[in-house]
Amino acid sequence: MAGNEPGYEHPIAATMKHLFAVAEAEVRHAVARVDAEVVPQVRRESAAALRELASQLEKLGRKLDGEGTPPR
Repeated sequence: MAGNEPGYEHPIAATMKHLFAVAEAEVRHAVARVDAEVVPQVRRESAAALRELASQLEKLGRKLDGEGTPPR
């Protein structure tokens, strides 16, 4: 019987192994693309947003301290 011979692999098992290998390669490719293209852009935009936030917080702090309002 062919299914019991050493080294025999059912055709469905072989197909599944191939599909899993292809899927794994696609996931690796997607992760590499995200690392190369998306992450640097997010970091740049995050840095700009943090700088803007710091500026706004400094303005708020001055306003709360009374520096931004004229004396009465």
